[in-house]
Amino acid sequence: MINLREQVEQDLDFTLEGEWGLPVELTGPDGLKQTNPIVLRAEDLTFAAGDKSINSATTDFRYVRISSGDTISISGTALNDGSYTVNTITKNKVTVNESIVAEAAGPLVSIVNGSMNLVGQIIYDTLVDNPETGQEIVVHKPVVTLRRNSLVRIPEDGEPWFCEIPIEPKIDAPKFPFIVERPTEEGAAIGFIRLYLVEAAQS
Repeated sequence: MINLREQVEQDLDFTLEGEWGLPVELTGPDGLKQTNPIVLRAEDLTFAAGDKSINSATTDFRYVRISSGDTISISGTALNDGSYTVNTITKNKVTVNESIVAEAAGPLVSIVNGSMNLVGQIIYDTLVDNPETGQEIVVHKPVVTLRRNSLVRIPEDGEPWFCEIPIEPKIDAPKFPFIVERPTEEGAAIGFIRLYLVEAAQS
């Protein structure tokens, strides 16, 4: 039986990263750009050299956002940081094509899927009150909703973040840069964050 955490993750797959999900690129205060999502953070991952596998007693890899043939990047290990090509996926084991060094579980390990775009839900226009008339007007101030667990770092108020999104709601549309005006912790309990954007030219 699927547990509550796995159900929430599947729901976010559909609501934020399903067919309506659009590619997002985030650049943090350190200048590092994130274009691919973190698909797993875990503290119990072990590595076996014999069958070139990544193992977990608690993670069901069938519900992790990876597929055979994907390129994944692993960080946080003592011996196995690097890029790998996924071979097979079963409930508690992932095998890869490249060699792996035997390693016991240690600190928190992250896996990024380099074959998948960081995607989220984008609302391009926002209703605001016109201070002169009191009437609602539509302004071009996009709101981006992302899965928190997909992010390498969570934006915080006061930090200089940039966000590039398609200029129109099409996956292959050219991207336009925006400044993250403010992030919100709204939705943190169920795994998402909203970013409120303004055009970079307005800074």
